[in-house]
Amino acid sequence: MSPRLISLLVIFALVALLGALQQLAFAHYLYWRYSWYDILMHFLGGVVVGAVYLWVVRYELPAFFKKYETFLYVFAFSLLVGILWEVFEFFVGIDREFSYPVRQIDTAIDLVMDVLGATLSYMVFSRFKNNG
Repeated sequence: MSPRLISLLVIFALVALLGALQQLAFAHYLYWRYSWYDILMHFLGGVVVGAVYLWVVRYELPAFFKKYETFLYVFAFSLLVGILWEVFEFFVGIDREFSYPVRQIDTAIDLVMDVLGATLSYMVFSRFKNNG
């Protein structure tokens, strides 16, 4: 199998894992039982967002794949998706149980985890040769 197909299958597996963990979280109130569960999900979400971005840039838009610029773009893209997700949470009312300073800390941790997950994706993707 080509690296392109392997990486796409890994992305699909990560999306399935993320979806399954999300369903499990809602069914068993894991976000409210375990404070670390949200951190795990943001990290995994960052991995998925970073991997999807890198897959598109590497295999669908290869002219844009320049190693150092790509890291900045995946960083910025994951941060943008994370900010949009936090705005969504705010408008849906997910974070209303938090007081003002706690909400800010939670948002900052969530964004850091999003970016760290995307950074892991970048580190893994940058090891693959572009031959597929």
